[in-house]
Amino acid sequence: IIPVDARLDDLAHVVILDATGIPSSLFFTILGSGKMLGVLSLWNIGPMPKSIAYFGLTLSPICAVYGHLLLDEGDKVVAPLIYAVLMGALYLLESNVAPVSESKSE
Repeated sequence: IIPVDARLDDLAHVVILDATGIPSSLFFTILGSGKMLGVLSLWNIGPMPKSIAYFGLTLSPICAVYGHLLLDEGDKVVAPLIYAVLMGALYLLESNVAPVSESKSE
């Protein structure tokens, strides 16, 4: 397993570990695997529905914003907040697009 940065471990400790008692190595393994499956499902690969992928890929930066605010690191909130807004915009744009039907040209 890849070593975890101490600041990232502190952030996970505030958001997840205090509430659940899950060790950070297990948390980051599950988080990383879930993100990979989420990205694959956005490309229509894999077993996960897109709606679950959007939720999972948006929940992660929201938890990061929450953790940074709890640690009084307001300057580090911008990047995950922008990412969450972009994921929301992607969801809205893709949900409003009509599916393209295949037609045979003669």
